Amino acid sequence: MLVGLFAAAAGFTLASRFGTGHSAIYAVLIASSSAALTLPIIDSQGLHGKSVLELTAQVAIADTACIVALPLVIDVSRAGRAALGALAVAMGAVVLFLILRYLERSGLRRRAHQVSENRKFALELRVA
Repeated sequence: MLVGLFAAAAGFTLASRFGTGHSAIYAVLIASSSAALTLPIIDSQGLHGKSVLELTAQVAIADTACIVALPLVIDVSRAGRAALGALAVAMGAVVLFLILRYLERSGLRRRAHQVSENRKFALELRVA
């Protein structure tokens, strides 16, 4: 949230300073750069632990939100259509998560992994 607020203020300031009127685009671009900065620092410092895992998840969520927001701010006249598309993708992700969670909890994923490993199917590679 703090990055979003900072990015909104910085985007507004840049658009006002240069008279471009593109404050929303600047804000999204500034906010989306957090993953590009944070993840290499975490990797280079060899950081690990629960707090780093939580931070990484927060950065991933923020970056995903920026990816969704970018089409909305680029062409405001089609923002509704882009929002519906983003909602459809989000719903697909939720359905896929529920399917994968069921496969993991039921043990089917582990069994499929064993068969794939024994028969050299490379199932995980094909699914990815």
